[in-house]
Amino acid sequence: ICRNSDYTLSGSTTNEQSVLWITTGDGNFDDPTIVDPTYSTGVNDNANGHVSLILQVTGSAICNNNVASDTMELRILPSPQANFTYDIIICDSIQFTDISTSADGYNMVSWYWNFGDGTFSDLQNPSHQFPHSSTPGGEIYNVSLLVLADSNGFVCSDSIVLPVVVPESPD
Repeated sequence: ICRNSDYTLSGSTTNEQSVLWITTGDGNFDDPTIVDPTYSTGVNDNANGHVSLILQVTGSAICNNNVASDTMELRILPSPQANFTYDIIICDSIQFTDISTSADGYNMVSWYWNFGDGTFSDLQNPSHQFPHSSTPGGEIYNVSLLVLADSNGFVCSDSIVLPVVVPESPD
């Protein structure tokens, strides 16, 4: 699973009285009423770390409250880090430069730009002409970039939103 993503733990048992998912080193699900909890890998998780997931089941009183468990290792893979810069070409025309990074063994494969004015691009380094602004000081657009990195068919993503100031157009 990619770092900074969510997944749901799901296990099956028969005749269980209570079920408990435990994550070693990354928290603890201690509510036995949550059979399939959702877990999030966080920014502090080791980028290439392993997390032990343990499903523990307590049997009924008829079975002398026997406890059974099963363990699996989950590998947390590094996500790319989305980032960009921009330069004003002239007035309301902006050149965007992708400066996103990915971990060793990953190749950046896709870029999805949302310029905050209803237009989009899938180029790595697009230029964009924003609507003319008559706002004193310019217009601010929240521009987002979503990047995808691939490692042998396993794709991880990251996104960023930055304010872009488009200068006031001259009259």
